[in-house]
Amino acid sequence: MSGHKASSSLTRRHSECSQSGSEVSTLYVVSEDFLGPSAAKSSGISLLGNDGVLGLAPAVVSSCLPADQSATERTALLSASSDELTFDAPEKWTWWDLGREAVVLGWLGAPMSVSYASKILEILVPGMVLGRLGTKAIVTWALSNSIASFTATGPLLGLLSALDTLCSQASTGSSRPGLSGIYLQRCVLLCLVAFLPSAILWWNIHPVLIYLKQDPAIISMITRYLRYESICFLFTIMFEAVKKFFIAQGFHYAISLIQTLNTPVNLVCTYVLVVHPTTSIGIVGIPASIAIANALGFLMAIVWFKAHGGSRGWTGLSWDAFRGWRQVARLAIPGAFMTSSDVVVLSLMTMAASLLGPVTLASHAVAKMTMEMLGIVQLGLITVTANRVGNLLGLAQPHRARNTAYAALLGGMGISVGLATLFYTLRHKWSYIFNPDPQVNAVVQHLVPILAVNLIFLVLALLSKAVLGGQGRPKIGAYMHLVVYYLAVIPFGLFTLYCTTWGLTGLWTALLLASTLMASGLLYFVLHSDWSREVRKCKTRLAHDELYRQPPPEVASV
Repeated sequence: MSGHKASSSLTRRHSECSQSGSEVSTLYVVSEDFLGPSAAKSSGISLLGNDGVLGLAPAVVSSCLPADQSATERTALLSASSDELTFDAPEKWTWWDLGREAVVLGWLGAPMSVSYASKILEILVPGMVLGRLGTKAIVTWALSNSIASFTATGPLLGLLSALDTLCSQASTGSSRPGLSGIYLQRCVLLCLVAFLPSAILWWNIHPVLIYLKQDPAIISMITRYLRYESICFLFTIMFEAVKKFFIAQGFHYAISLIQTLNTPVNLVCTYVLVVHPTTSIGIVGIPASIAIANALGFLMAIVWFKAHGGSRGWTGLSWDAFRGWRQVARLAIPGAFMTSSDVVVLSLMTMAASLLGPVTLASHAVAKMTMEMLGIVQLGLITVTANRVGNLLGLAQPHRARNTAYAALLGGMGISVGLATLFYTLRHKWSYIFNPDPQVNAVVQHLVPILAVNLIFLVLALLSKAVLGGQGRPKIGAYMHLVVYYLAVIPFGLFTLYCTTWGLTGLWTALLLASTLMASGLLYFVLHSDWSREVRKCKTRLAHDELYRQPPPEVASV
């Protein structure tokens, strides 16, 4: 706790450097969370506090101004030439540099991975619980989730990916501490506005389902479920947005603990609202349980931030949140498109598997859940990578950002190879964890080599997207999704389904093709990134925000 108190006071340090013959005064206020202890000392940057712990406090870096010039409304936040920005280290890297960044990523990502791993229970438990309520309950839950994913949850959670760029870069590259909070408010408002049409559809889904000739006994259950979901999903948006804000500010351990505590709360609520004979409200207890858990998580995050977060990232609600949506939308829409594409492709593959019989469909479900579980383990690394790249670009340290990207890719590949090897070793018994049918086990056992290789390329693709997101280039990932999924994978999958006898193997081969092409294309852009140019783009993005037309506040103790 003392580390948080120590890091709550800001320290001003002036260093003079020569740019174009003039003296400039630069303020650096940096925490070890973003640089690491040895890196910060070697960079000559003053640290906040002396806790020596990574992941506690964010950094604030001001613009360079001439020593004899005070900031006014007309003061340019960047010099006339962006080339005058002073960067960190030589362009060459060593294995020692990558190792140091890997340690930092591991330190920050470990708690996130644990918290995400706890979410596996939230995936498994609803299916097991609803089995007690009968087949109609399971079908209702599956169809309702599919409708929700297509129409809202997938795209809207993708919109929040804009915070990976905006909050992470603003938390270290902004001279106005509250800018991260402004971006948070803008993104949440954008999501709420975008959710309005979907909410209207969910409340009026009954005639749509009748038109689609669904089972009348299930229509009323789906309608009731989606109406509950339309209210509960608001809490999901709020909590997911705050989670990204916390990570961008460097509070990894706090939000990881809160997210981990969400799981038992969700499970207890599921038992009370779905299973218990006296208090059960039926299948709608599933979204209600998620809403209660996310609402409590949101409140815990607010209480923690009020006690330990200070005022660097959040300065209160602001009318400025209603302006500047164009910049947020440019980063959010590609994220929404990528998430929607993933949902569409996986749903189409599930529909195609259902045409091949119940055994094939059950085998596909086991394979899909396996990939989700193995992928969740690395979500912590993926999340931390995007934010650390953004943090370092905000600090004008392009070469450290590059080293972080390379370390994440190598580390992710190593972890994936280890998981794939373990998965392959257990291939003879793996499917029995989910399904006791020996026919299903035989099909899954045949798929294991494809799934193992797919995992490696999938993680590389996700990490590459995270790096590009931290840079502020999510459009590249969106274009790759468009080309790979809609012009290559879906046609190939349909070809194997109708023109070959490959069956489920053909469908998962199509997904392997998608992961391979995606990873190869995204890796090309990551490895050929001009990191110094990304720093200039970061500074330009922040400087051209309308909030920066105001003079930056004086830095003082808070």
